[in-house]
Amino acid sequence: MKKDLVTTIKRWLNAAGIKVSSRLLSKELRLHPKFPSLISITDVLDELNINNGAYVVDKSKVDELDLPFLAHIDVDEGEFILVDPRNKTNLAESSVLKHWDGIAVFAEKSTGWGHNENEELLRKENQAKWRWSITLTATVVLMILAMAGPISVLSVSFFALSLLGFITAVLIVQKEMGISNRLSDKLCSISSNTGCEGVLQSKASQIGGLFKWSDLGITYFAILLLLQAVNSPLIPFISFAALPFTAFSLYYQGVVEKKWCTLCLVTVSILWMQCLLSVSSLSGFSFSVLSRENIVLILALMLTVTMVWLGLLRPVVQQNNRLVKANFDLTRFKYDNNIFTAALRSQRKIDTAPMEGDLQLGNKEASIQLLVACNTFCNPCARAHKALHELLTKNNIGLTVRFALGSDDLQYKSANEVNYILHILEGATPAYRQQVLHDWFELMDLDEFTNKYPHVKSAAQLAKHPGVTRNHEWARSAGISFTPTLFVNGFELPENYKVGDLRNIIRATIVEDAGIAVSTWVS
Repeated sequence: MKKDLVTTIKRWLNAAGIKVSSRLLSKELRLHPKFPSLISITDVLDELNINNGAYVVDKSKVDELDLPFLAHIDVDEGEFILVDPRNKTNLAESSVLKHWDGIAVFAEKSTGWGHNENEELLRKENQAKWRWSITLTATVVLMILAMAGPISVLSVSFFALSLLGFITAVLIVQKEMGISNRLSDKLCSISSNTGCEGVLQSKASQIGGLFKWSDLGITYFAILLLLQAVNSPLIPFISFAALPFTAFSLYYQGVVEKKWCTLCLVTVSILWMQCLLSVSSLSGFSFSVLSRENIVLILALMLTVTMVWLGLLRPVVQQNNRLVKANFDLTRFKYDNNIFTAALRSQRKIDTAPMEGDLQLGNKEASIQLLVACNTFCNPCARAHKALHELLTKNNIGLTVRFALGSDDLQYKSANEVNYILHILEGATPAYRQQVLHDWFELMDLDEFTNKYPHVKSAAQLAKHPGVTRNHEWARSAGISFTPTLFVNGFELPENYKVGDLRNIIRATIVEDAGIAVSTWVS
C-alpha cells in the first residue's frame, strides 16, 4: 500500500535542512488539482519559494547523486520514496529502487530562504508541541504520585510500559483511520516485509464486526493505568490474560498475512514484558484478591472506559477525520477548472477593452486576464491587492487595475490619491506600475507615499489627470457597487469564490494546459 506522500515529502525536506510546516505542506499538496502527481510536488515547492528540479537520471549513476532526493517508483500506479544517506550503500543494486523509473526530484534551500505563512505556522506548531509535552509530563508525574501503595522500580516500570502500550494503541487507531503520523509511518516502513496497513485492515482485526483489536488495545491499557493508580491486586492476572492475544497476533501475521505489523509487534513485546514483571507478584497469591469489590471495580472500569472510547471519543475522531477529508475533496472540486469555468460563465460579463492610460500589469497577452475595481482607501482592496500582487509575481497572467470613484469621491480625498498615482505611473513599465500599486496599498497614506515616490509637482499642484474621469465613468457604466470587484476574462468572479481562491484556480487552469518539465540529468 502506498505511503503517505505528504509524510514522505516532509521527511525529504527535513533531510535537506528545509523546515516546512506539516499543516501548510499538507494543505498545499492536497489542494493541488493533480495531487499526488509529480507536478503537484514541484508546484508546491515553487509556491514555497524552494529551489527544486525534476530529472531523468541514468540509473547506473545513482550512487553519484546528491542526497537526499525523491525517487519515483513504478508500483501501485506510481509512488515516491525518499532516498537518503541511510540507503546510499550500493543503491544501484538495492531492492529499494528496483522499480525506480529514473525520475528524481531534488530540492535546495536558497540563501535567505523564508516564507511568512510557513514561519508563522511553524511557530504555532512548536508551541503546540511544547504544550502537549508539558501536559503529558505533568499528567504522568501526577499519576505516579497519586498511585496507591509503594512506588518502586517495578511499579514505575510497569506503569511506563502501560503508558507506552496506550500510546502505541493510539498510533494503531490513527493508522487504521488513515491519519498520518510521522512515528507510525517510520515504524511501519522499517523493511520491505512490514505491512501495517494490510494487517490492521484485515478481517482478523475485527471482532464480530463491532470491535477492533485496536479498540481493545486502547481500553486494555487505559484500564491498566487506572488499576495501577488504585493499586489493584488483580493487575498480574490481567497481564497474563492477555498472553493468548499475543500468540494469535504472531500466528496471524507470520502464517496468514506473511507480513509483520511493527506496531502490533511493539504491543506484543509490551505485553510480554509486563507479564515478566508480574511474575514476582504471584509468589504471595491468595484467592482473597478475587473479592467481589475487586472484580466489580474491574468490570465497572471496563464498562466505563469502553463506553467513553467507543461511544464518545472514537466517533468524534472518526467524524473529524471524515470532515477534514471531505473539506479537501470539496475544495478540490471547487477549484476544478471545469467547475470554475461553468460558474464563471454564468456571471455577468462586462466590456474589458483597454482604455487609454489603463494601469495594465503583468502580461497583457496572457490567456488569463484579471480586472479589479478598487478604491484607494479600502482595506479589503488592500488585502485583495496583496493576493493579486503574489499572483502576478508567480504566474504568467495579466491584471488591469481601475479605480472605482463615486460622485462624492471626485470632490474629496480619494480623487487626489488616484490623480497622483496616475500621474507618476503615466508611461511606466508594467513591472514599475505593479510595485508602485503594491506600495500604495501597503501604505495607504498620501504623505508617506509622496515621500517614497516624489513628483516634480506636489499632489496639490498637479492638474486633474484625464484618467480620473475615465475611471469614474467606467465604474458607473460597469455597475460597480462595491470594492474590490474582480473580473476574470471579462466575467465577474462568482460570489462563492474569493480573491484568495484565485491562486489555486489559476494553478488548476495552467496545469490543464501544461505539463511538468523533467530535464535529463547530466553528471
